[in-house]
Amino acid sequence: MDIDQEENVRFLRILISLVPAYLLACAPNRIAFTQDLRDSLRFSSEELKQLQYYVDGEILLRRTLMSADRSVVRGRLVTEEGRLIHEVLVKSGTPGLVLQVPSNRDIQVSFAEGTQLPFTSARYRPARYCLKRHNWDSDSPTDDVDFEGQTYSFVFGNRRYACLLISRKSLLELEKRRRVLPGRRIP
Repeated sequence: MDIDQEENVRFLRILISLVPAYLLACAPNRIAFTQDLRDSLRFSSEELKQLQYYVDGEILLRRTLMSADRSVVRGRLVTEEGRLIHEVLVKSGTPGLVLQVPSNRDIQVSFAEGTQLPFTSARYRPARYCLKRHNWDSDSPTDDVDFEGQTYSFVFGNRRYACLLISRKSLLELEKRRRVLPGRRIP
């Protein structure tokens, strides 16, 4: 082989060795949280609480207030046709943490201190964890959601579902912690 061919071969080897690193760098930082993922990795309740979650779409919750109920801790008050409306907005990409794991298909996620929203994988294929609503099959532009002990309407934006993503980094860190064995010593 002459010098030019050797340089070309060396360049190709370097290029080929960089492809996996490039592909890893281009991989999304967040992945869909699904029932299959939860089942295949056999997450315990405590491990679910160690992952970083994000909502993949906007969640807008609305509730009409009675005249005597004008105290609002979170969200904002708006008037609409003479009625006072309490709105709570969770923007797309907002980070959250699991606080409770009521069942194998349900989790409670907090996007702000003192709050939690129910998410379930029971109604979706593939079984993604999405905001749990009362009236799944309704054609109404809103659906009811439990939040802070009250019933709110989930107002559909561009999508009928708001689902959870998890941070690839927090998943990898959890996997590292799982793989570390403490070792054993002779007594």
